[in-house]
Amino acid sequence: MAEISALLSDGQLEGVVITDEDLSGEWMPDRSELEGMDDNAAAMLAGHMFERLTGVKVENQHCEEYDHDEQVWSGLVNEYSWTIEQDGDDYLITIEE
Repeated sequence: MAEISALLSDGQLEGVVITDEDLSGEWMPDRSELEGMDDNAAAMLAGHMFERLTGVKVENQHCEEYDHDEQVWSGLVNEYSWTIEQDGDDYLITIEE
């Protein structure tokens, strides 16, 4: 399984880039699942990433907006804002307070 590296800004979790190497891991959906995921799947992925990166149990998660054409999803996990978006060939998950 690929090691996930967090993007940090002043020591705070800012996000994570998901590459094709990460998509080959058993814990991640494959590219076709990412491209077609609905709002519930996006919220679950954001919650999974939040828990995996911070070690904090997810109490609540939901998706507020998503656009399949632009490949952008956003919402909240434990009162942190998150965004999943396509960034070239990769996907970028941003989590911030």
